[in-house]
Amino acid sequence: MSGDLLAAVQAFAAFATVLVGAGIGLTGVRWIWQRTGRPSTPDGETLAQLQASLGRLDENERRVAELEERVDFAERMLAQTRPEAQLPGPTGDRR
Repeated sequence: MSGDLLAAVQAFAAFATVLVGAGIGLTGVRWIWQRTGRPSTPDGETLAQLQASLGRLDENERRVAELEERVDFAERMLAQTRPEAQLPGPTGDRR
């Protein structure tokens, strides 16, 4: 066998080995993928439940934001001290 023919056969063998290895690897990955299961798509009932839960979550977020605004308002009102509205001291006399 000449050197050129031997090199061509070796190159073909190497290329074939890579292709066979890739095929075996992909088959293994595909087998693992099927064995572990793919994430299933939710059915109509589950999807409706998720949408209802998201709606409740949005409503709760809106309510929390409204309550935060009310607390901020109350804090601002309490921070404004008015001397005439203060409670009498411990001796009972007004300041």
